Amino acid sequence: KFTYDFIEAIKSNTISKFTNKYRNVDCLLIDDIQFLAGKHSSQEEFYNLFNTLKDSDKQIVIASDRPQNKLEIEEKLISRFKWGNTVDIQQPDLETRIAILKQKANDENIAISEDIIIYIAKKINNIRELEGSLLRLAAFFKFTDTPFTLDEVKKILKDMIVD
Repeated sequence: KFTYDFIEAIKSNTISKFTNKYRNVDCLLIDDIQFLAGKHSSQEEFYNLFNTLKDSDKQIVIASDRPQNKLEIEEKLISRFKWGNTVDIQQPDLETRIAILKQKANDENIAISEDIIIYIAKKINNIRELEGSLLRLAAFFKFTDTPFTLDEVKKILKDMIVD
């Protein structure tokens, strides 16, 4: 969104509106910072924004799917990131995946047995895929009026599960 907004501001000659928008936030949350790779102008603008927010004691949260030393962005940005706290978040363990599935099933009013939840949790590690598998199952069983069985679940999720 940051890069898109920046490009649109350049195209429409509204840079001051862009900078006011981003420099007057209390907290800036940037996901997928690795997408700034190869975008020199966006990196430069983000560098200036970062400094402005830091100098104003604002919160900056940056997420990436790779560690800082693997980001292909300018070193001056990497050095700014090192000012903060770096946390490596790993895939959830089995117990957490089971809890996520149970909560999602409860939230979506999906009646699913414990053995099927455990099967899915053992086979899928990614949280988005966990939730997606549950929603896929719910839709299938709702529209086909078929009962939840482990064999049916295996067939429906065969493209998501690698044995």
